Amino acid sequence: MNNNLEQLARKTMADIWRQSDGLLDSKDVYQQLKESDVDIQENALNNFFMKLEKEGVIRIATKFHNRDEAKKHGAIVINWISPSLLDTFD
Repeated sequence: MNNNLEQLARKTMADIWRQSDGLLDSKDVYQQLKESDVDIQENALNNFFMKLEKEGVIRIATKFHNRDEAKKHGAIVINWISPSLLDTFD
């Protein structure tokens, strides 16, 4: 995932999170990026979310076992995002 896409994904996550009830579905991030005509390679978002989880920036509540959806957008639900990520886009 290139730096530009990563920053767009982080901003999209922050925007969605601020309007959420404490849960963020990866498919919502994917849909918003696609609506902005962003090209997303297979597994790019899945790898991105797994990286953020490993770094302690997000917590994943649910991982769905649909391989096609995982390749597309990660197939996860996030239930916590670090304030440091959110503060970046205030």
